[in-house]
Formats: sequence, structure tokens, C-alpha cells
Amino acid sequence: MEADAKRIIYATSKKEALEEFKTWKERYKNLAPRAVLCLEKDLDDVLRFMDFRYKIWASIRTTNLIERVFREFLKAYKHNGYISNRKVFVSG
Repeated sequence: MEADAKRIIYATSKKEALEEFKTWKERYKNLAPRAVLCLEKDLDDVLRFMDFRYKIWASIRTTNLIERVFREFLKAYKHNGYISNRKVFVSG
């Protein structure tokens, strides 16, 4: 799940990131609905770094806000009891 979510913030354009989110959302909406809602709610803020020049994305995409959102959706996912370890990959 985490690796799939990272594809969103490591996309090379905002359009690509939104497509990655749609794919991620479809894959996990039934497995981790709280996690999906958490990321969906803050997606505009998470992707705000994409409004800047691509050259500086790497330095601003790891801000506390983005890290907090990812911690929250992982917590929501783990709370549902589907995984007990962040490194477990759920294939679908």
C-alpha cells in the first residue's frame, strides 16, 4: 500500500499524480476506506508542491504536511486490522 501511494507523490506531473491516485483509490477503497478518505481529503495539499518548478520538487515534497498525511493514512489502514506491519504488501 505504501509503495503504491508513493507512486502518487513521485509522479512527474500533477496530471499523472491524479491518475495514480485514482488507481490507488480504486485498489484500496474497500481494503482501507479510512486511509483512502484521509489521503483524498488532503490530496490538494499533498500535491501542492507540484505547483512549483519541477527542479525543486524533491526538496519540498518531503515536508511535514506530506509526511503527516502518509502517517495518518497508514495509521488508518493499520487500525482496520488488515496488516500488522508496514512492510507487508497487499496484492490485488
